[in-house]
Amino acid sequence: MLGTVFVENLRIECIIGVHEAERQRLQPLHLRVELDTDIAAAATSDEIRHALDYSAVANLLRELAQSRGYRLIETFASEALQQVMKHFPCERVAIEIRKPNAIPDADAAGIRLERRRSEIPS
Repeated sequence: MLGTVFVENLRIECIIGVHEAERQRLQPLHLRVELDTDIAAAATSDEIRHALDYSAVANLLRELAQSRGYRLIETFASEALQQVMKHFPCERVAIEIRKPNAIPDADAAGIRLERRRSEIPS
């Protein structure tokens, strides 16, 4: 049984941006990630060991964002998507990253990427 596990509006403070002022202070990012995965075993057993642990997904994304000091959200999004696919059993991952302070007078700027496991070369 395929289901979508998601984390909505994960807030991460990190160094990200191309301008010198952006490199000097932490900035917020807001993330949404969706993972299509087989939930049959978890639904039957009611055991976390059979489920895709969304807390672990959030921790991976937080550690990745804070570890490198990305210049572009495109780079972070691409690497985040690759790492989630590598570490979690999912058929599809979609990630949306919003940078709320990127543009004056705008709620946010951002990017959305999606990849299916079938699209990854074997």
